[in-house]
Amino acid sequence: MPSRKLTARERSLHLARAKAMLAAGIDLEIPREWLDCEPLTIRTGHDLGRVFNNKYRNACYCIWVQIVARAEITLTECQISSPFDDDIVLPDEDEQLDRLGSFDAPILNSRLGNGLSLRPGQMIEGSIVGFALWPIPDSYPNGSRVNCNLTFLDQYDEAISHEVSLFVDRPATPKRTVSRTQEELSRADEGLYGRRPQKYPKV
Repeated sequence: MPSRKLTARERSLHLARAKAMLAAGIDLEIPREWLDCEPLTIRTGHDLGRVFNNKYRNACYCIWVQIVARAEITLTECQISSPFDDDIVLPDEDEQLDRLGSFDAPILNSRLGNGLSLRPGQMIEGSIVGFALWPIPDSYPNGSRVNCNLTFLDQYDEAISHEVSLFVDRPATPKRTVSRTQEELSRADEGLYGRRPQKYPKV
């Protein structure tokens, strides 16, 4: 008796379980047809994502993403995690996003927060923005990279994850300029014992 062909939904579930087993260290080979059933193609620009401290000294994550649906899907939630943050908030209100700074690409937070339904072949792109409670640790200097996980949940509460490398963007620290007061300049003219050196006439 021929085996029953798996549905797209069943292949997706098997793929999620297989990936979890691989992550747990179990050696297995994932069938090619399971990989072809991924519901989303996710692309993130290597030089378009960054993490920086906003004016409130919170780490702010800005990830440019392009999403292409390969099957009918509804994205119900999005999560960001990094090596030093596992409680990153993705606000979906415009006034909250205004606190984080200005961004070039359209922000997708509100669309994801309201449930984003996509048809096969449909594409969206823009920025996903989140912020943490703490600043970027000092161990990550300006220009370094942070590997983060971007995770979407679908209508079945299945996770679709993608790793993205973000650029650490710290503002340059201006050099401190020291201006000496008139009193300090006057003291600099004083001699060894607090007196001005005497001028002796030339012999």
